Amino acid sequence: MKYINHKTKVLVLSTFVIFALSAVLITIESVSTGAEMASLEKTSNVLLAQRSELESAYVKSISMGDLQERSAELGFVKPEYLIYLTGRDSVAKLP
Repeated sequence: MKYINHKTKVLVLSTFVIFALSAVLITIESVSTGAEMASLEKTSNVLLAQRSELESAYVKSISMGDLQERSAELGFVKPEYLIYLTGRDSVAKLP
């Protein structure tokens, strides 16, 4: 009878140790996963902020006022006098 009680105690104790180790391992895993998620969320927030800055810079770069200013810098100006050529007039006409 004493042998069965000792065997039962060992079985219960080993089961308790296995459950305790499992709980510790699951806790460690959940903490590391939480830290990784926090890091990914921080990276996501940084990327969203950069995206917002890039979008606003893009919108600013294609605005009409900015395009007019850039075209003036490149030498494209509004002409003061236009000459229209028609297809009917010949340039070198024989008398």
